[in-house]
Amino acid sequence: MSGVGARTAVVVTAGAVAVAAAVITPAVLSERADSGERTVAVAAPEAPGVVVPAHAATNAAPGEPKGEPTKDPRIRRTRTWMTVEPAAKKAPTVGIAYPLIVRFGEPVKRRGTVERRLRVTADGTPVVGAWSWRASDTVIFRPRHGFWPAKSRITLAADLSGTVLARNGAKKRKLVVGNKATTRTVSFKTARAFVARINDNTHQMVVRRTGKKVRTIPVSMGKPGFLTRSGIKVATNKYVVKRMVNQGLGYDVMSPYSVQITPTGEYIHGAPWAYGRIGRWNGSHGCVNLFVNDAKWYYDNVMLGDPVVTKNTGRPMEWTNGLGGPWNVPWKDWLAKSALKVVKG
Repeated sequence: MSGVGARTAVVVTAGAVAVAAAVITPAVLSERADSGERTVAVAAPEAPGVVVPAHAATNAAPGEPKGEPTKDPRIRRTRTWMTVEPAAKKAPTVGIAYPLIVRFGEPVKRRGTVERRLRVTADGTPVVGAWSWRASDTVIFRPRHGFWPAKSRITLAADLSGTVLARNGAKKRKLVVGNKATTRTVSFKTARAFVARINDNTHQMVVRRTGKKVRTIPVSMGKPGFLTRSGIKVATNKYVVKRMVNQGLGYDVMSPYSVQITPTGEYIHGAPWAYGRIGRWNGSHGCVNLFVNDAKWYYDNVMLGDPVVTKNTGRPMEWTNGLGGPWNVPWKDWLAKSALKVVKG
């Protein structure tokens, strides 16, 4: 289910590198769940925002690779911008499943060059993992084994100033060159490991903090025709109360302690109207229904970037479906979209 709720946190952007901060907030947005549900004025985070605009450079940038024409008047050199998520001037703290996402202002053709110049470390140690291009202008880094290490500082060192990223435009006369906006060191911190695992066979959600089981919660998930997705999802927003409406399906409810886990409308929330089936059988339109006291406990403890892993529902999670999506790509397929075809670390 999806709907309208009270503001509970904030998404912040700052600096020449656009950022998504570690806290959660709503902004008005229309949203539709592919389960047949729709949202009335849904609250969702604003897109990352402060970037250095692209502008034409009259001369070749310092450090431009040899062999590139530097005096041909037909070649137009354009400096691009880059955004990094999650990152901020003061390193935010997020859950261990927030992926590292880098977006450029232009399509990147020289992807191997870019990957070599983007270094990822955890507390100063290179992270074993790989970049994967999920779009022509977007590359995502993921550790090879599991999520980010807990309680660590994850740092991206980008060194692309003067680097030719692509030849675009008519007859490839537009030379895209990195500049100061694409040469940055940005960091974020990971919090404690807080992982919720939901098994549709048992109708239970088991929550572990730092590997230790802290709570077992009965659940009721999506009924036939509205199956909850199986796979990895990530907490992105939370609301003390969320109005969930679907006129076609005949419901208009206020859902207490709602935590959004996909942009397509899946939430973990309290469902006082569903007490007869929670822990016994499924009956929702895709959301994970809890007793209100359990929903409040989860709401109070979860944070942006915490993973939710669901299994045995019979419906797979899409890799494009929010922050959790990239974790669902099989490693072989992840490497297939890496220019270097190697694991860094």
